[in-house]
This record gives sequence, C-alpha cells and structure tokens, in this order.
Amino acid sequence: MPVLDAHRAARFLGPVAVLLLSCPIVLANDFFSGPAAVQGEPMFFSIYSVLKEQRGNFNLQTIADGGFTTAGPHYLGSNGGDPLSHPTVFYSRAADAAEAGLGSIGHITWHPDVVNDTSGFVRGESMDAIAEADIRAHVRQVMDFTLNDPATNAATQKWYTMPEELRPWRAGEMRYLSIVADEIRSYDPQGRPISMYSPNNRKASELIDLTEQGLDETLMGVYVTGEPFATRGPRVALGADRIVTAARETSTTAVMGMQLSTDLDTAELNALRAALGGVSNAEAIQHVIRHDAYQGILRGIEGIHIWSGCDCRSGLSTYTEQLDAYASVSADMNNNLGLADVFLHGDWRDDLTATVFSGPTTVTYDGNLGEKTVDSVTIADIAYGGDRYLFLANASNTQLAVRVDGAPSGLSATQFSDLFDNAPELVVNGGTGEVFLGLQPLEVVGLKIVPGPAGDYNGDGVVNAADYTVWRDALGGGELPNNETATVGVVDGADHALWAARFSDPAAAITASKAPSPGSGVLFAVVVAWWSCGRRARNTLP
Repeated sequence: MPVLDAHRAARFLGPVAVLLLSCPIVLANDFFSGPAAVQGEPMFFSIYSVLKEQRGNFNLQTIADGGFTTAGPHYLGSNGGDPLSHPTVFYSRAADAAEAGLGSIGHITWHPDVVNDTSGFVRGESMDAIAEADIRAHVRQVMDFTLNDPATNAATQKWYTMPEELRPWRAGEMRYLSIVADEIRSYDPQGRPISMYSPNNRKASELIDLTEQGLDETLMGVYVTGEPFATRGPRVALGADRIVTAARETSTTAVMGMQLSTDLDTAELNALRAALGGVSNAEAIQHVIRHDAYQGILRGIEGIHIWSGCDCRSGLSTYTEQLDAYASVSADMNNNLGLADVFLHGDWRDDLTATVFSGPTTVTYDGNLGEKTVDSVTIADIAYGGDRYLFLANASNTQLAVRVDGAPSGLSATQFSDLFDNAPELVVNGGTGEVFLGLQPLEVVGLKIVPGPAGDYNGDGVVNAADYTVWRDALGGGELPNNETATVGVVDGADHALWAARFSDPAAAITASKAPSPGSGVLFAVVVAWWSCGRRARNTLP
C-alpha cells in the first residue's frame, strides 16, 4: 500500500510535510479495545437455483470453496423447488448441496388454490378464500418431504415461503403469510428461520408490516444491473437502508437480494475501465459488484441472496465474471480474511468520520424510490480482536480525495494494512491521527489498523532510540502510545524499562505491507498540502 510517514514525506516534500506529519503523540488506550476474536457463524451467502454443474469453472463445489454457505432456493417445476410434483429432483438438490458442504433452503410452495395473479385483488382474494386448516395442512405436507428425510433435513438451513412479493396492503395476502409462518414455526422442531423475497420498491414501513407476519429475515432485492453508474451507488445505499431499517425495527436479519441475470451496460463498463486506468472488462465487473455488495454490508446488511445461479439465460455472456465477483466478496467474509466475524461480531463505532475535500460530497438518485441524496462516502469503523478496521465505499462515479478524522494521534502508516490489496494512496498524520486517501469511482477500501509494538512511543512502527526521546520528554506526564506497563496515566521508569526490553527485540518491528510508491504518494500528499492551505483540489477524472 503506498504510504507516506513523516520521514518519507520530509524526504520528498520537505518542510511542508514535516509540519503536517510531525506533531506531539498521544495514543488513546481504548482505540483498539473491542470484542475478543472468536470463530462465529459465517455470513449467509446464497445463490438461487444453482445446479451441480454450471457454466465455465463454477459448480456447487467451487461455490462452496469460495465462501458461499447455501444453495437455493430452487424455483418450482422440474428444477426441483416443488417436492409435491418432483420429489426425486427436490431430494437430489439438497443432496448435491450437502455433498459440496453447502446448506439448502426448504421451499414452501403455495397452496394449489392460490391464484398467483397480482392484478388487483385476485391473489389476495384467492388466499383469503382458503380455510386456515387447509393452509396449515398444506404447509405440513410440504415440510414433511424435508422433515422425514434425514439427509434433506440435515442440509436444510431455513424455509422460504411462496408465492414471493406478497403485498402488505392486501389483507388476504397478509392473512395467508401469517398462517403459513405460524405453521412452519410450530411444526419445525428445529425452529429454523423463515424468509420471503420482496421486490426492489418496497418501503421500510412495508417491509416491517411483512416481517411482522412471522418472518425471521427482512429480504428485499436491490437489483441495479440497468442503473447508470452515476446513480448506482445511491440506489444501492437507499435499498440497503430500507432493509436495515426494517430489520432493526423487527429484530430480524437484514438480507439483500442481488442480481445475476443479465450483463452490465457495456458503455458504462467501458467508461469505468478508462477511469480506472484501462482495466479489463472482468476487473471492471468485479469492481462494480464488490462496490454493490460492500455498500450494503457497510450499511448493516448481514447476508446476501443472489438471483440467480442458473446459467441458462440467453444474452447473459458474463455469467462467470459476475459470479467470480460475488465469490470474491463471499471469500472475504467466510474464507481468507474472515470479515464475517468482524462485521457480525465486532463493535461498530462512530468516532471516525470521512470528509470529502476533492470531488462531490453527495450523490443523488431520482427513480422509483423518489429523489434521495446520500453521502458520497460510506464509512464503517469496527473494533474487533484487538485491532481496528476502517472501511470506505465511494458511492459516486468520480474520483474522491478523503480525510478521515477521529483517530487518536500517534498512529503511523506502518500500522495500516490493505485488506483488499487495491493499494489505496494513504497519508497518515501522526500528530493529529488524520488519515488522507484517494478513492476511485465506485471503489471499496478496507484497512486494518493494528497496535504498534510495545515501546514504540513515537508510533513509527519500530522500537529504537527515537522512542527514548519521546519517553524522556514525556517523563512525569500522561500516557504514551503502545504502553503495556501497569502505571497507565503516568510516564515513569517502568515505561523506560519496557522500551529498553523491546529495543533489541527484532519482533518489535512492524513494516509496511508494501513498499511506498513515491510517484503516486507524492502527488496525493501535494493534494493534502493544498487542502491544508484552504485550497480545494481539482478533480482530474472526466
């Protein structure tokens, strides 16, 4: 990750950088304190109607290896969603998922007397005409295909009710959903969660009304494949906010539906490829999909449902590229980075704030959700396992220069590691704790901030003679950064002993994850210097 600490900035920029980055150091002891790291449940990542063998390099096994947790649900008919008409296929879908190490979803098909016509009152009236006892008997009949088969029962993680997209303003539909959910809950000895999909345009209040009928998840689609990139970020943000608002109000799990059914707009992708320096088409697709997923997760989404895994659609030429992009996020959560534990079990805090000083500060969406404006930068700062995590997502299709405030003084650039390996340009002001970085259009940045080694009193990532000077100057005063002695709050001889003990310890050194890139780093530091003098940096992207 390109970084500039005080020494390097002085070397390249002279006295301006020294003034900016060299100041008194005071590092708050509780900045890194948070819940202890534990191995928790993975983040829910499911894909509809995925089959054992798929196009390209993807199949159920590779999806499982990529961090997905669940296969399904499967829709009705010969694809295997309806155990009443195709029990053999239904069982094989669950068996295929289990063989790959994935869970499956039990599909509660609609009662045969339901007329799934959404025009006017037709569907609601047909549901209202079915006796409650008949609805309950139907639910039990469908569930028995799962409960009475040990392998299918073991693989099933949750229940999914049909038909989807029930309307909270139709009393007959809400009556039907309430009866179905109540019967599932009373008939399932394991008490597994109940879910139903809602379409893109549901309001938070409508999602609340739906969920209160007995659902355990608030699931809504945030399908933006056809959305222009200029408004894609705010559209995802607004959809995620509706889900999260309803989920928190009802104490349910916030799950975002995402789309894999058509190609992204070619002109939009080409413009993004150029803005990102000529990346490949696959890289641009991954860039956009990662933005969409993380935009939701940073706003409180706790699970992802992808529609759909079927690779059978005509005109879908980038199936593999899109699924690979989704798999990169599921792998971040549930495999190599283990970020599910951070997002689901960490301590979310609001002491870090992001200020845009070059580029738009807000972005506006004007569509079927109405005209809404959101901040161009979404920020999440989380304390977990003795480390601090900082995530930023650029909701605009414009390059941004951002300052993050709220971190204590005493941090050095060597304490930041680049989680996503996308090399954000980073400048850390050790004197004030300010962090400066650039964000590309629709970019997501993840930074892990780790404590410096004990005895590193000047926060430069290494215990050496310079730390003695800091100790000497602070003797008799308050706290020092990276101080593990018992005499917290007083700088005394014990702090000197700690420094002396670590002075010759090779393990005390912390080095940057990557060597700095002087060319790009210097340019960004110049932007910071301009901003600090009250000037607004000019956006250089078209």
